[in-house]
Amino acid sequence: MKISHLILVLFLLSGCSTYNVTYERKPGTDYTRYKTYAWLPADSTPGNNKQFLNDRIMYYSNQQLAAKGMQIDVNNPDAVFNFYTYTVDKVQYQYNPPPASMSFGFGGPGYYMGYAAPLAPATVTQINYKEGTLVIQMIDTRSHTEVWKGIVSKTFDQGIDIDAELRSAIAKTMYTLPVRNTTK
Repeated sequence: MKISHLILVLFLLSGCSTYNVTYERKPGTDYTRYKTYAWLPADSTPGNNKQFLNDRIMYYSNQQLAAKGMQIDVNNPDAVFNFYTYTVDKVQYQYNPPPASMSFGFGGPGYYMGYAAPLAPATVTQINYKEGTLVIQMIDTRSHTEVWKGIVSKTFDQGIDIDAELRSAIAKTMYTLPVRNTTK
């Protein structure tokens, strides 16, 4: 795979669109008890450069988790995290009305008839784009159930700063994780 494919997998976008962030939390979960974590192996990202992408996602996620007071513990973690990415090809149609039209009509008290005709044809432009998604899951190691899932999506093009986009997308996703430990 080429580096351009890696960029496509990164789901990261042109500066004009925003991130779509959603999350799910398991009701009744006491998030204050999560102080340590580990990562499940991440091998679901397609392409030859998947290790680069995986390393960046874990690096920026580790920064966010550390800011929440969590520490890595690969021997006995309170929770394990997993992530995966995917892209979807999408199409948008843009309708461009004609620049001018001609109209005429006639009428009288209580009635009116008219007609309008474009002077040039309207055009419809097809815009192809990709939307990429990153999903990060938090799994409780005692119950083996998912207690949180953060999902971030964004449309993208190839002219992006990969690190800046990943850092921002992960920060926005991890913001929804309710873990807030102040003691280490």
